[in-house]
Amino acid sequence: MVSEGEDGAGRSHWLTYPTLPEGSWPGQRLGLPREGPGAVASMLRRVGGIVIDWVLAIMIANLVLDVDLLVMNIAIHSIFAVLYLLSVWLMGRTPGHLAMGIGVVDIQSRGTLASTGPVGLLRGLLRTLLVCIVLPVVITDPDGRGLHDQATRTVVVRTR
Repeated sequence: MVSEGEDGAGRSHWLTYPTLPEGSWPGQRLGLPREGPGAVASMLRRVGGIVIDWVLAIMIANLVLDVDLLVMNIAIHSIFAVLYLLSVWLMGRTPGHLAMGIGVVDIQSRGTLASTGPVGLLRGLLRTLLVCIVLPVVITDPDGRGLHDQATRTVVVRTR
């Protein structure tokens, strides 16, 4: 079933998603600035960060292990999960986040929005599990927060 969109393009209902009102920006409802440090990180920066983290996990696995493909894949996923958990738990950002100028912030006690900090072990663990599942990361709200962000009451912001 296809309906006419406002722009005249035919779109299926299931392809539509919540949008922000005209003149607002992602993170405005959370009290975040439109751009600069503290603004919601773009999807491009977030994808860049996770790619860097995956490459690190692949490099570590290849340096440490010399095993068959199945075991190597399990090792890469495990290394990624441990790297992500420890980084977010202890520093509020992964090496990929750091390279891309972004970090995870607790939306309730964020203090200065330009800085990130540890989000705690339990929230770090939940966030890691949801990131490893992948699907919760790609389902986002109008503020650009994935289900993993919403479940852990966090938001990924720009730090520079």
